[in-house]
Amino acid sequence: MQFVNRLIVIAITLAVAACGSIDLSQLGALFPTRNTYPTSTGTMTLPPSSNSSANAPDMLAYRVQVAKRIMQANGGVTFSGALPDPLASIPVIEISLNPDGSIRALEAARTPHFYPETVQLAMTAIHKAAPFGSVVHLPKPWVFNETFLFNDALKFQLHSLQP
Repeated sequence: MQFVNRLIVIAITLAVAACGSIDLSQLGALFPTRNTYPTSTGTMTLPPSSNSSANAPDMLAYRVQVAKRIMQANGGVTFSGALPDPLASIPVIEISLNPDGSIRALEAARTPHFYPETVQLAMTAIHKAAPFGSVVHLPKPWVFNETFLFNDALKFQLHSLQP
C-alpha cells in the first residue's frame, strides 16, 4: 500500500509540475541575485556557478545541474535516503531565468495545504544557490519547475534528483 501511495503522490506532483508554464517575464526579479548569505558563524559566499551548467546539452540536464547546486548550497536543510511516507509538504516552484542563469522570477506553481511556509523555504533555497550558469545555448523559454519534497523536520530533497 505504501508503494501505491508513493506512486500517487509522485503522479500528482508530476502533473502539477507540468502545469506551471506561466510567462513570468513581466514580473521582473522578485529578489536581488546575490551569493552572499548570513550564517550563524558569519557569512557564506558560494563560488560562481560552474560552466558545467552552461554545457548542459538540454533543459533536462541543466535542470538536474541546478538541482545539484541547490542541494549543495543548502546542506543544512536537506536530507538524504529514502523518502518518508507520507511526505510532509510538496511545494512546486516555477523558476524563470535570465540569459546569464540568474533568477528572473520565482512563482509558486503549487502551494501545499500542510506547511504552506515551505514555499518560502524553497524559494530561499533557490536564491541561495543562484546564479546557475548561462542558458543562452538552450531554447527559450528558460523556465522550468522544481518540486521540493519536505519531510516532517522540514528538510528537503528535490524531485529532479530522485532515482
